[in-house]
Amino acid sequence: MADDFGRFEADPRVILARCFPLRVNSMPLKKIAVMFADVCKCKLVRTYVSNGKMYGFFITWDKYQKKRAKQSKYPEPTSENICKHMLANVPEKREARNEESRSEKREANSEQSEEEKSLSLFFGEFRNVRLSQGEYDKLVEKLGKKETEGWIVDLDMWLGKPKNKEKVSSHYLTILDWNRREQKKQAAETSYGVEPF
Repeated sequence: MADDFGRFEADPRVILARCFPLRVNSMPLKKIAVMFADVCKCKLVRTYVSNGKMYGFFITWDKYQKKRAKQSKYPEPTSENICKHMLANVPEKREARNEESRSEKREANSEQSEEEKSLSLFFGEFRNVRLSQGEYDKLVEKLGKKETEGWIVDLDMWLGKPKNKEKVSSHYLTILDWNRREQKKQAAETSYGVEPF
């Protein structure tokens, strides 16, 4: 799946084809996206965008693999699209550990977690919905997983129409706004004695 530099295309369709070639027609892309998000949460992989395309890389690749190729098949992650991704590769001697280094590690981990939360992932069958992991988690917390997935499907379909692509600047805010409007509509219907379908 990855080249000699530990980089790969992070499009769920590509991941499905390379990791589960015999299940391409039977495994939903949504499941691949969820599994990939879990791998990212475990800090095994980081993602970055280059030229509008999503890529990923294994954080500790250099520690365990030898490079044979002179250059990568994929663009290099830069400081603009991924920062401090080498923190996980810094070796530390056991005897050098003290309270100061532990607190520094905690600070670095919290910064890294914030960065990870801000990296964009693509959701929906057609990969039109762009949310950070933090935004997705907030939506699940506020709306529930099932409701969030429903809004992602709706937004994914809506964004599939070329005229709608440029209309929204934040997919996260669009989902929250649509949900708020739907709640107002349902409240108005129940207050007038009209039962929702």
